[in-house]
Amino acid sequence: MAALAPLPPLPPQFKSIQHHLRTAQEHDKRDAVVAYYCRLYAMQTGMKIDSKTPECRKFLSKLMDQLEALKKQLGDNEAITQEIVGSAHLENYALKMFLYADNEDRAGRFHKNMIKSFYTASLLIDVITVFGELTDEYAVNLPEFAPLSAFTVLLSASPLKAPLRDIRLTPEDFARAQKYCKYAGSALQYEDVSTAVQNLQKALKLLTTGRE
Repeated sequence: MAALAPLPPLPPQFKSIQHHLRTAQEHDKRDAVVAYYCRLYAMQTGMKIDSKTPECRKFLSKLMDQLEALKKQLGDNEAITQEIVGSAHLENYALKMFLYADNEDRAGRFHKNMIKSFYTASLLIDVITVFGELTDEYAVNLPEFAPLSAFTVLLSASPLKAPLRDIRLTPEDFARAQKYCKYAGSALQYEDVSTAVQNLQKALKLLTTGRE
């Protein structure tokens, strides 16, 4: 597949789609159909967030150029021309990644590829919504379990084994714990397991002791 023109810097307003765009880049050579729909999801979501400010309009315009270039390159691919085929392609791909990671988890084989597979599967569940509502199978089983599994696996590998107690937590405590979990999620996307574990340990300590 021919190289795509680079995007301008991501506007702060679009921070929520940065991981979907990174997943698109990672799949440009691995699976162009997945890469296309990740960008389409980012485009649709970005339009809802902000399509008026100059930096956002510029970014969305360049992203649209990438989509058009990809669609031209993949023009004869039924996964692009037929929504039902495209939806099935994404669902099968997400399920394959999820089952691989789930099998590794159940077998006790903890490694960064397993964690990233869980996380990528959860991102692809977002992407599948470009075709409309999820089927019952995916709506019930995958959207919450995939990211939760990644965090659960990391916590189970953590040396911090604090027992749960009746701790009085303030709204600020919950906000800080959410911040650490968010940092951990970002670290997973960059395969930085060490940073992810450190932030999850901080969140776990705060929630179980009330102290950082």
